[in-house]
Amino acid sequence: MEETIFSSTHTSLVADARIAVVTGGNKGIGLEVCRQLAGNGATVVLTARDEAKGAAAVEKLHGLGLSSVIFHQLDVTDASSIARLAEFLESRFGRLDILASYLVFVNNAAVGGIVPVDDPSFGLLPTEEKFSGMDGHQRIEWMWKNCRQTYDAAKAGLKTNYYGTKNVTEALLPLLQSSSDGRIVNVASSFGLLRFFTNEELKRELNDADSLSEERLDELLGMFVRDFEAGAVAERGWPTEFSAYKVAKAAMSAYARILARKRPALRVNCVDPGYVKTDLTRNSGLLTPEEGASRVVAVALLPAGGPTGALFDGGKEASFVVAVVTGGNKGIGLEVCRQLAADSITVVLTARDETRGVEAAEKLSGMGLSSVVFHQLEVTDSSSVARLADFLKTRFGKLDILASSPFPCSIDTTTTSSLPLVCFEPDQ
Repeated sequence: MEETIFSSTHTSLVADARIAVVTGGNKGIGLEVCRQLAGNGATVVLTARDEAKGAAAVEKLHGLGLSSVIFHQLDVTDASSIARLAEFLESRFGRLDILASYLVFVNNAAVGGIVPVDDPSFGLLPTEEKFSGMDGHQRIEWMWKNCRQTYDAAKAGLKTNYYGTKNVTEALLPLLQSSSDGRIVNVASSFGLLRFFTNEELKRELNDADSLSEERLDELLGMFVRDFEAGAVAERGWPTEFSAYKVAKAAMSAYARILARKRPALRVNCVDPGYVKTDLTRNSGLLTPEEGASRVVAVALLPAGGPTGALFDGGKEASFVVAVVTGGNKGIGLEVCRQLAADSITVVLTARDETRGVEAAEKLSGMGLSSVVFHQLEVTDSSSVARLADFLKTRFGKLDILASSPFPCSIDTTTTSSLPLVCFEPDQ
């Protein structure tokens, strides 16, 4: 394919402006990221696989008075297309300041690793009325019921969502390093959280940013593909719903931390934009593309010397603080869980009754608080307390906050240097 660069007679590029590349920039969150970056004075290279759609997106932004946006074709699964983009950036700008990687579609297989059920109506994007009265959890359930996972879609999802993003990043690294303040922002997802994995060894490896290598990460993804083909996803402890999407997002988060370790001069971060109304979510999201994109742009434009290797969730840097709340299924306990999770804290909501505890965690998830997990706990049963302690040690290796009712509870918190303890009366 010939190199195609969209330009316009009214395109105006500022010599000292930040140079940004946005993948998947022709619609949804990607398009809105382009708009907001350009509105903040950046020169934006909007990329898309489809030349006509990409050029139309640029014309739309020009119509809004954002003349510093230009288009370049990019297929993230095509090495020659990636190389042409890198060559263009080198010859035109000599550097790259911001790389914002968003989702794209390849053929008819979504990067979610799923395909629609055999229902013609699913091909039409639902209106907001379709989801009236549904919380976030119910909307995701609707998505799951109206799609199916296939081996080909899973492979396509990984090829695009992980390897495509990685290959673009690797090709543009020299240009990012030519910047005085290069930064990479990958659009993450709460679906990439390791709580969706049941294989503890897998979780340990993916979470070990200090030891995990790109080569080992590739091996793990190869294992997933083989297990998917063999129908052994659940047996081997991989996520069972939206499997390829969750695995790819977890892998991308791990890769970002590896890259941050290897390239300390760059700022490499992941951002969860939230559950956004897009084609990918079939318009079932709770947030607008503008709201989701604002979280991505905020990280892209952080002051120099900011964090690297971090995950930003809900517009804030995830603290990686772990909290346990006993009696968390209702009343004050449930509200404590909500407020902690709203501050990007990972919350283990405990309750004696499993059904009520799961319902409480799902309620919070439906509010967009995806960092809440449930674990059964009977505070008067030493074996139940021991199981919780084992879970915390295996899953997190630490505990930072214990918000507890005044019942005796002997959770081992010796891994924490300073442990806040909050007591409240249960069932209020």
